[in-house]
Amino acid sequence: MVLPGALTSLRAETSFGGYEAAQSWSDLALWEEFLNRYTPAALVELGTWSGGMAAFFGFQGLARGMKVTTIDRNHCLLECGGLLERLGVKTLLMDLLAESAADELASALAGQPRPLMLFCDNGDKPREFRSFAPLLATGDFIAVHDWGSEIREADLEPRVPMVMAAECEAIASFTRFFQLAPVPLNGLGPRLAAPSLASAGVFMPSKGNF
Repeated sequence: MVLPGALTSLRAETSFGGYEAAQSWSDLALWEEFLNRYTPAALVELGTWSGGMAAFFGFQGLARGMKVTTIDRNHCLLECGGLLERLGVKTLLMDLLAESAADELASALAGQPRPLMLFCDNGDKPREFRSFAPLLATGDFIAVHDWGSEIREADLEPRVPMVMAAECEAIASFTRFFQLAPVPLNGLGPRLAAPSLASAGVFMPSKGNF
């Protein structure tokens, strides 16, 4: 008997609901834990592909009351559009590598409930992180896929604190999670980072992240 890759390798790609997902089952378990722990009100996926991961997020959104949006330049590879519609997932067409992408995505994010998770899994993760992380608000989250191959720590600009790092490292995950965290100032509660840091695109971690 030959076991499927999902049962023999932490990094084997799999499907969800019969639709291809460029994720491993261990990554889906990490997402379950992340959503349990941080409970974002909305999730926006960059890079729909065949829709397997969008379907996973759609089921999570339906169960948790989380608004889900998935974005790609075209949906010619999307296999589960009808399912996503039934799950309440909003599908948007947008060229995320175009010069206008930041402005277009900013408009798409403007009406989203907070805190929001932005999942970068399109064609250029360093560029997505660099261009779109500054669109997020304090307390929002951003995640990347293909960590260690298509994006590395040196590519992270602006600098944003990582969350669940130990869990991701423990299973050699392709996914990493980050939160734009507030900074406590003078014991007065959470505040944004000092202007000199914020203007440089640097977000400082709160003690609660460690």
